[in-house]
Amino acid sequence: MGVASPVILIQRIFDRGQRVVELISGEARFDVASDAARPFRVKTRVGMVEVIGTAFVISDRGETVTVDVERGRVRFTSATDLSVQLAGGEHIAVRNGISGPVENTGAREIAPWRDGWLAFDNERLADALPAINAFRAVPIVLADAHAGQLRLTGRFRANDTRTLLAALPKILPVDIVDHADGTAAIRSRY
Repeated sequence: MGVASPVILIQRIFDRGQRVVELISGEARFDVASDAARPFRVKTRVGMVEVIGTAFVISDRGETVTVDVERGRVRFTSATDLSVQLAGGEHIAVRNGISGPVENTGAREIAPWRDGWLAFDNERLADALPAINAFRAVPIVLADAHAGQLRLTGRFRANDTRTLLAALPKILPVDIVDHADGTAAIRSRY
């Protein structure tokens, strides 16, 4: 199991009849062998993912929980009992309790943090910030709601968020305001 920092796994139940992990927040990659006698399940705040023999990533960094299947198959059952199967190269996002459609991930990299990268593809800045802040001692915050709606595309070193902050005003209509306590605020120019 690969884990991005910080991740909170609250409970592990491994016995003769089941393998269950509860992901409270963060992001983790699981590479699991199929075992019909001992199903592997990951509980999240929006539903349950059951492995059918696969490698997959679950991310919960705030408003959105995502499941990305690298290979194999998983079954995602939402808290509202919607059940869908995902195959390798497929992705589902649940935002504010509402499941989106199953999408093909295409060439998008799954769990780039495993190699020390943060990658964003037309992602709302508000959704990207929790992933960025996972690699910072002091968080970056949004100074206004408009800044959070701006779309970020790019690939950045996870351990060099200062360079990412310096790049933001060059690629988005934002300014960065540094505060004495070490926090940085992203403010829209509009």
